[in-house]
Amino acid sequence: MKGTNFYNTTGMSGPDLFTVKSKAKNQEQIILDIFKAHKGWLTRQQLQIKYRFKASKPLYDTSASRSLRNLTMAEMIEKSEERFKGGRGVDVHKWKIKN
Repeated sequence: MKGTNFYNTTGMSGPDLFTVKSKAKNQEQIILDIFKAHKGWLTRQQLQIKYRFKASKPLYDTSASRSLRNLTMAEMIEKSEERFKGGRGVDVHKWKIKN
């Protein structure tokens, strides 16, 4: 995947920076695999549930948002134009694999 997977806002360097960049890239690949397997629209919350099942670890809100933005900007997934009622009664967007 091209593009920035990790935004170094804390001034990390050396091996620590390499480690977190690798984790972010792997995280986006797992998310992309989820979208490829699902073949439909997913909210961020639905994605987080599927991610926890697939990766056996949580996908935090900020990480999910960053990955969704990166994959949308890379034109690998697409964001819905309209909003839908989410699990907490709030209007949310959905994403799906780009055709």
